[in-house]
Amino acid sequence: MLPRRHKAPQQFEVEDGQETFTETAEDYLWAEYYVVKDAALACIRQRLNQPGYQTYHCLENLLASALNGTDYQQDLNFIADFYGDDIDKVCTLVRLLLVMSATNAVSERSASALRKVKTYLRTTMCDTRLNNLLVLHVHKDRCDSLVLAVCLNQFVSDSEHRLSLSGKF
Repeated sequence: MLPRRHKAPQQFEVEDGQETFTETAEDYLWAEYYVVKDAALACIRQRLNQPGYQTYHCLENLLASALNGTDYQQDLNFIADFYGDDIDKVCTLVRLLLVMSATNAVSERSASALRKVKTYLRTTMCDTRLNNLLVLHVHKDRCDSLVLAVCLNQFVSDSEHRLSLSGKF
């Protein structure tokens, strides 16, 4: 559906005074598309022309070039000139950024474990039980080192009823 035709205010009129209207809905949508596209491109250009972006871009190129084994001397010189005496702090930050992906893998592994456990026991589980099972699943190595007989005896000895039903292990 096309917008209603109305006369533009005089301050916005084209030089010859002729109004322009689109004839079809498709022409109108294309005109709106280009307005939105131009606005999006202007926002992207504004973001990329911010102060400090060139420094970040050179740092990213430096890391990529060093990993690929290509020449990175120009980017290294720019970063060293920009940071001066603070280059040690930048090196520490870069090391932290390189380790960041490993720390994200732990959280992804936990989410994957949550999906597996929750699918298996979805109907019979409350939040407390779910949390306890996830802790056991994520820390498998510690759980494997536990002596089950000691754990079972401690569990049974907490209640007289349990002790009378199963006895000691």
